[in-house]
Amino acid sequence: MAAELAPGIVVLNKKYFPKDSISAAQVGATSFALSVLRVLSEAKILRGVVLYQRDERLTQPHCALEPDLYDGVKVVTVSFHFRMSTRSITRSLLEAYLTPIVYYQTDTLLEYHPQGLQFCVTHHGPFVSDFKESFTRSLTELAFGGDPAKIEVLEKQQKLGVDRLIQDNFGSVLAHSAMQQHFLEGQGLGSQRFKRLRPPIGVPPCSDPDLLPDTIKDFVSQAEILLFTAVARLDYFKNVDLLVQAGLELLKRGVPVKVLVVGDPESDDSRRRSLLKLVPVEQRQHFLVLAKLPKDDLYALFSATRGNGIFICPSRYETLGITPLEAAASGVATLITDSPKVEASRYFPAGYRVTPSAAKIAAKVQVIRYDGVRRWGEMIEAHVRLETSLNAFHDDLLAAWKDLSRSNMTSRTSENGLVGRKGVKVENLISTWLQEIRTALIEVS
Repeated sequence: MAAELAPGIVVLNKKYFPKDSISAAQVGATSFALSVLRVLSEAKILRGVVLYQRDERLTQPHCALEPDLYDGVKVVTVSFHFRMSTRSITRSLLEAYLTPIVYYQTDTLLEYHPQGLQFCVTHHGPFVSDFKESFTRSLTELAFGGDPAKIEVLEKQQKLGVDRLIQDNFGSVLAHSAMQQHFLEGQGLGSQRFKRLRPPIGVPPCSDPDLLPDTIKDFVSQAEILLFTAVARLDYFKNVDLLVQAGLELLKRGVPVKVLVVGDPESDDSRRRSLLKLVPVEQRQHFLVLAKLPKDDLYALFSATRGNGIFICPSRYETLGITPLEAAASGVATLITDSPKVEASRYFPAGYRVTPSAAKIAAKVQVIRYDGVRRWGEMIEAHVRLETSLNAFHDDLLAAWKDLSRSNMTSRTSENGLVGRKGVKVENLISTWLQEIRTALIEVS
């Protein structure tokens, strides 16, 4: 199939690009994008990685070669800020793009994408305008950080990305979320512009629980029933307060539970402290709230909790939800909010979806405890592994890439070679890009 696939590059936010393979993905979009990188690399069509970052000190966009390669391919960082002219940012991106198809981790840079180059994008973060339709203005401000001015800027930036998609037939959406697709179709994007992907859910068949820090290992082993969750960010969307309330409700009912929450960076414990303030002092020994875990530690936690753990995803709004799907695929009994606004719930049977209330979650936990935690884990594992897998994601992505490659060749081939709509030959783009690399190497040395 490789001969039928055009080469591509992947564009990522440098802020979220992990330094090594075992670093915890800071957001779900990063985890998804790394799966894209792996598939394109294994298919031998990955030609480079472009990282972008905002740098308010610059007067012009800057393109620089990173000293480290990713799986043998070049990594370039494009630095800019949004006050720069659209033309200058687009020109800098054009210098970094040397291949026919560009994959965007998210829609931040779509406004600046060079005309005439094939591109595709996944939408991970929630659209502000979609969220506002279901929640009040004050809750929207709370969910998106509390600053109305920044929220307005984000909404405008998202609209520019959507407008570019609608207007540019060279763009496609790699859709992992029916919720996001429904919103974009409502904005006027035709259904033929979407390529559906099953989510990339794959976990090691066995992870060693001894990898866990002693604090977690001891807490898990002492629990008859452990309620737990793991998130990148302890924000309004994740609704982790509800898990704490469900734990308190179960303790009030005399159920011997312990509650473990991991989330937010080690350097920022403000929201972890806020969660613990919800727990009366006399109940604190039943609760443990820690910073987010590296990926291997998270898988080790899943392995350690198959017999006594119930993973809870109490999210209010989730455009996918990779971690609850990974927990379920690892054989952990997993409950998820029963809501069309939580995409991952589509992959769970009705019995594993719960109304978002402390009393309802507590009642379901009592049923699971009576039936057997391990039995519930085995049933959800069988179900989710049928619906999702890395192999399914691999096949979906390469099938979509094959379609994009056909479209790319049809729209570009001419007797003068491969050209864009403005007549810019790819050979010239490569020449310009190499000049930038030479300049960057001089600066690095």
